[in-house]
Amino acid sequence: MRTITFILFTFVCQLCLSQTKFYIDDYLAFPDLKIKIGEETTLADVKIKIGEDITFDDFTVRISNNKSNADFILVDTKFKADKTIKASADESFPDIRIKTGEHIALPDVRIKIKKTGDTDYIVYSEKSSLSVNELVIALLPAINKKLENKLNGIPTLE
Repeated sequence: MRTITFILFTFVCQLCLSQTKFYIDDYLAFPDLKIKIGEETTLADVKIKIGEDITFDDFTVRISNNKSNADFILVDTKFKADKTIKASADESFPDIRIKTGEHIALPDVRIKIKKTGDTDYIVYSEKSSLSVNELVIALLPAINKKLENKLNGIPTLE
């Protein structure tokens, strides 16, 4: 009986602490997803306005130094990732095109970056630095949820 209780407890805890892990690289061979992302991306599938001074945001995000609190994690090796992503501004044959920046006209999604306080989502990075493009890619499940699962190949949120 104790064994069954322990297994059920472990399973429930794992569900409660579910985190999506991404590995992003410009030169990744055989990625799960190829993304063209940048402020100059033409024919974008999604336009995302992101920054600290965003009004009328769709959701908020904070970067954390605590991995256990994070909803989305950027890992430093592809072996720990749920999804591997090749992303750059000059990707030739992307699966998804994303136009992103702080000054995007008529965006599909508006994301406010907060330094402290309560936010809708928390991102953790194992890398030493985190670019805005990497932050947007980490938030793709939340963005896809806002877009009612318009994007294919993105993990879904419940």
